[in-house]
Amino acid sequence: MKVSDALAMATDRTGDRTEAEVLLGHLLDQDRVGVYLRGQQLLDSLQIRRLGSMVKQRVAGFPLQYVTGVQSFRGLDVEVGPGVLVPRPETEQVVESALELIAEIEAPIIFDVCTGSGAMALSLVAERPDAVVFASDISADALSFAYRNGAGSKVDFRCGDLFDAFSTDLLNRVDLVISNPPYLS
Repeated sequence: MKVSDALAMATDRTGDRTEAEVLLGHLLDQDRVGVYLRGQQLLDSLQIRRLGSMVKQRVAGFPLQYVTGVQSFRGLDVEVGPGVLVPRPETEQVVESALELIAEIEAPIIFDVCTGSGAMALSLVAERPDAVVFASDISADALSFAYRNGAGSKVDFRCGDLFDAFSTDLLNRVDLVISNPPYLS
């Protein structure tokens, strides 16, 4: 099966061409343009089975990001899946506001409570390398994603409910608290 035929099949089954492009792009490790550039390339049998499985998951209602296992967030690719919510574009506005609030603070200490995948904490430390960022979540499942996403970063991830993961001394020195807890508008 050619990539172009696989794209047509995935589009037909999902009912969404953009999602089909994303699925094929993930399969081929290409962006959406790369999918079209490889239109005449033949998929091997393993790739065809993997694409079929991804399409089946998507049609069954799994979020596209869970099927691909990744969500882009402020230029970072964040691993996501069952057990952690997908970072939303609106959440990027929280990071933008946080950056404005700490613009004049040297080496700010920041807490990200209910961190989930760690997307906000990781974005802050990427954009403000001088920041000291601590992140907590009560969910061990969510923290497992945060730990993987933050491997090699200087974010200090901790398990605990809201501020329970932090000492009183540390709480007294915090410059900014951010949060985008699940299921709140």
